[in-house]
Amino acid sequence: MENQRIKDIFSRYLQNQCSVEEAEELLNNFHSDNQDHLRQLITVELNRTETSGDDKKLESASVEVLANIKKQIYRQHQTVPISWWRNNKWLRAGTAAALFLALGTWIYLSLPSAQSDRNTFRHQTTVDLKPGQNKAILTLSDGRRLSLDDQKNDRLDQLKDDAEISKNISGQLIYKHSPASEHGFTAFHTLETPKGGQYQIQLADGTLVWLNSDSKLSYPATFKSSETRTVELTGEAYFEVAHNPVQPFIVKTPGQTVEVLGTHFNMMAYENDDYQETTLLEGAVKVGFSKKSKIIHPGQQAQTRRNSSEINIKSHVDTGRIISWKEGVFTFDNSDIEDVMKQLSRWYDAVVVYQGEKPAVTFTGVIPRNNNLSKVLEVLELAGGVKFKIEGNQIIVKR
Repeated sequence: MENQRIKDIFSRYLQNQCSVEEAEELLNNFHSDNQDHLRQLITVELNRTETSGDDKKLESASVEVLANIKKQIYRQHQTVPISWWRNNKWLRAGTAAALFLALGTWIYLSLPSAQSDRNTFRHQTTVDLKPGQNKAILTLSDGRRLSLDDQKNDRLDQLKDDAEISKNISGQLIYKHSPASEHGFTAFHTLETPKGGQYQIQLADGTLVWLNSDSKLSYPATFKSSETRTVELTGEAYFEVAHNPVQPFIVKTPGQTVEVLGTHFNMMAYENDDYQETTLLEGAVKVGFSKKSKIIHPGQQAQTRRNSSEINIKSHVDTGRIISWKEGVFTFDNSDIEDVMKQLSRWYDAVVVYQGEKPAVTFTGVIPRNNNLSKVLEVLELAGGVKFKIEGNQIIVKR
């Protein structure tokens, strides 16, 4: 990339007039060996806002900003699997936008004018909240409850409850049909993630399920004696259903039924939301709601609401954004403050408190879910129009 083009794109970036394609071009230059001109541009910008005139201080600051940009890029590429990132146009653009934002954030946080704001936020944060992790409660048919974040395989192997149950090295719960299972009898189990938890399970038919935080999945330990493979969901989950045309896979949520033969899809049906969403990535599913049903195809989303009997279909949905939680990132696309806070509340096991009217702000970008809450709020606060404060397990939101 020619130096003049770098300068032009960087200038448009500072004015918030840069396209996603130009952002990607600039980001590619960050990875190249020719970074001298970029550092000069950073130094010029720091010099424009720095009043001390100390050349050594400016040079040191520009080196620090460039190093932080490199770290942020490295973290982003570690967070998002490269194969999925390359194959998903929306997330690729979203990642570019997030890294693009990171450049401005690091420059912003390096400037003396912003340092006081940053210190103020950190001073207000007396206690921080860590991100969620793999943890869940497994309830067996006899009522026993097992904590899976500390459950060892040797104890699971002893649970001969109509299926062989184990946990692999990555923590995934695995069910297999037991040769000794009683014909005609089906034991039902429930896997429940708390706020601040997530978990992955392989059902006895080979279906994979990723369970998001504050969610519950009830299912048969084995599907041997049933004409259908029926499970019940509250919360959010991503399914990769094992193909079996003679035994349909059915997901039931409060008021809704989704029937599939073999497909990949995401369902969100939290009890405290007045809507439910089913988003299809592969295959085809039939969504039933209020005595009506509609078939959706890849890239479509079926939406239902409590106070309506209609099934609304959205086409050309950004499926990468919908399932980004499974890949370890928050992805916001013009998301309002209430939607963002719901996601943070579930992942950090926090209570959201609004002081005064809810800020009329929206957010677009990608933030890794492995950050502490204070870091996420700090980035959101930089977008402007809203202030945050952490008090115990509460997120205080104000204008």
